[in-house]
Amino acid sequence: MGVSDQDTVSRGRIFSVFQGSVLAAGAGDGITRVGLPLLALTLTQSPAAIGLVTAAAWLPWPIVAVPAGVLSDRFPPLRVMRITEVLRVAAILAVVFLALAGLLPIWLFAVGVFAIGATGVVCDIASQAAVPQLCLLYTSDAAD
Repeated sequence: MGVSDQDTVSRGRIFSVFQGSVLAAGAGDGITRVGLPLLALTLTQSPAAIGLVTAAAWLPWPIVAVPAGVLSDRFPPLRVMRITEVLRVAAILAVVFLALAGLLPIWLFAVGVFAIGATGVVCDIASQAAVPQLCLLYTSDAAD
């Protein structure tokens, strides 16, 4: 059985959306890695508090990575990616709006940073789990 042009376009679109979302998430990770410590400096001059925020940024990897892998295996990875990106945007917006309103104590900022990092870890792991499924789209016709 041959592959129709419509199937090729549909598969190409799926991969393009996936690749675009991974690139956007990577850009967002870079911006938050720079922006969050700078925001911490505007909230406090305490080295201990800034250390707390820095720890909150890196702790999601050792704490969330294994459960994120299980989550990505149990549920469709593309759906996991969409949900975690929405949650990450919500956490970023909450941190930004609370900071602009002057209502962001450093402990809540550290919790927000952890939430942003945790959703990023889940999305990164789900994106890796999605690659084999995307490859199946392209190789299934070769088996026909």
